[in-house]
Amino acid sequence: MSIFDSDYFGENENDSIARDDLFNNINKSKEIIIEGRAFLSVSFLEDVFEQCMQHFKYKEALYIIENLLQFSPYDSDLWFQKAVCQNHLGQPKRALKSIDRALSLNPIDSDVLLEKAVILSRLNKYTEAKRILIKILEYDPLNPQAYYRLGRLYQRKYLHSKAVRYFNKAIELDSNFVDAIFQLSVCYESDNKLEEALNCYDRYQDLEPNCEIGWFNKAIVLERLGRNDEAINHYEVAIALNQYFADAIFNLGNLFADIKNYDKALECFFKVTELDPNDDTSFFNIGTVFEETEKYPEAIENYTKAISINKHYINAYLNRGFCYFGLGNADDGFVNLLEAIQSSLFAHNSFYFFDDKLPEEFKLKSKQFEKIIQPKGSLDTKQIDFSLINQLLYQAGIASLSNDHYIRFIYRIGLSLIKNNYGIEGFLLLKMSVMESKNISIIFGKDFVEVADSKLWQLFFDDDDYFLNNNF
Repeated sequence: MSIFDSDYFGENENDSIARDDLFNNINKSKEIIIEGRAFLSVSFLEDVFEQCMQHFKYKEALYIIENLLQFSPYDSDLWFQKAVCQNHLGQPKRALKSIDRALSLNPIDSDVLLEKAVILSRLNKYTEAKRILIKILEYDPLNPQAYYRLGRLYQRKYLHSKAVRYFNKAIELDSNFVDAIFQLSVCYESDNKLEEALNCYDRYQDLEPNCEIGWFNKAIVLERLGRNDEAINHYEVAIALNQYFADAIFNLGNLFADIKNYDKALECFFKVTELDPNDDTSFFNIGTVFEETEKYPEAIENYTKAISINKHYINAYLNRGFCYFGLGNADDGFVNLLEAIQSSLFAHNSFYFFDDKLPEEFKLKSKQFEKIIQPKGSLDTKQIDFSLINQLLYQAGIASLSNDHYIRFIYRIGLSLIKNNYGIEGFLLLKMSVMESKNISIIFGKDFVEVADSKLWQLFFDDDDYFLNNNF
């Protein structure tokens, strides 16, 4: 039986074209609809719709469905398929309206009820979704799809142990239920039950040997288990099944880099940048490989490409700065450190003005100083305004209630100066506050974890000679 339950209206002989040519079929369908011949070509349009669904062409499928509904507005299956398309296209609210229309025409259709549960789950209406699934099981207790959907619901809520129970029940009812086996594997993997995950992926591969996702996920588990040779083999099979599988190529590159096979790692990362020229992480990883082999100019070039794509790429600034330092260019190294701190401030959305442990007068002064300090047009790492620093320190000092509050305030002012491109002044105050207070050191380590953990920060934090030699 067709997925459509409408009457057969006949088909114009001239509209019968090659069924295996999806692109031409879609274009022909559009011509039929535009020319007003859809009524005479329902069977053909249904076939094209099924082709679109098989090839994930949901936008084109929805276009066909909406036109077929003009002739069969009371067909529950048509409304059901419209909801499926809308849900796949990221339109869950519209899908819910369509599925409710389908249920108004056929209120006990379990497939329609299952789809409604899926849509409600996507809208985070888990209680309603669960109620529907339990209702299905009341009159159809051997429905593996209902158990599977309950598992997916709990999986979305990160309740993996409950999800596992329902996936296992679905598999018990249907031993070849590939989706349930796959999601069961994912749950085990998420709970670090790697051997169980591996066994499930083996079962999945027996049923779906040509699914690149199965090979890819199994490779990740093998890598986590330290079985690198097997992981490499599985990544390579995934890529052989889909030569455009960028995630698999990327992971394989990371694995090669971890085992210090740098030539193959570079080969993988460059391949990813060919597939996606805007993949900033791959350019960053290329930089790390060159940095690891002390090819600093090449590393700088690729870190710069990563930054050109993502101007707030904190680790790219830090690594690029370290490479400059390695080439004897401490000035550019210092600039990159400051740019990394600025990017961190952007990521934290000016959090540093709101410290609950500071008295209200300090919070107020922080905001006042932000207004007083005129931002410089570009990051200044050469000119230092001692009068500005003295003024800030003096005003903070005379109002301080305790040394701890004073240091916290200096920390905030240092960050504010860096934010406004007063590079030297801001860094010196920041460094002083971190050195003077263990609490501030802890706060800095949490708020600026990438910077605090970097080799570049440690270089300048420990190096007083750089500032002395530059007359700061």
